Amino acid sequence: MNALLPLRTAVETLGATAGSLHLRRGDVLELVGEIGLPPEVIPLILTIPKGKGMAGHAWVTLEPTTTCNLETDREAPIEPGARLIAARSAAAIPVCEPPGTILGVVGFAFADERGFDEDRLAQCKAQARQVLFYTLSRTLGPEDSP
Repeated sequence: MNALLPLRTAVETLGATAGSLHLRRGDVLELVGEIGLPPEVIPLILTIPKGKGMAGHAWVTLEPTTTCNLETDREAPIEPGARLIAARSAAAIPVCEPPGTILGVVGFAFADERGFDEDRLAQCKAQARQVLFYTLSRTLGPEDSP
């Protein structure tokens, strides 16, 4: 998967334990890279429809979807498979270009329970954009579009 190097760098930079990159392909998000996810989770997130789980919710709202506790948060749109990840908190960051047009969603999972203030979200957004644009520059030809 082409996204592994930039995704690994982003995961390490943010101090995350896992990360994922989904690109928009028509009416679904398609997994193109992951770091640190349990093998049993991967088949559950190969494609994500709009509105399903944290990534699908981020697609709908075009805003980051976060949780400070994957295990106990009953208000966030967390799918059961996400609870299998050895992490406490998570963020699904949509990347849009131009504004309002989603290209993909980058997810980060963290071992500790944490909130996501403006600074932390800004760091996640910056890393997500780098991962996504690096990957797009190496995977899409001129005739392709997300």
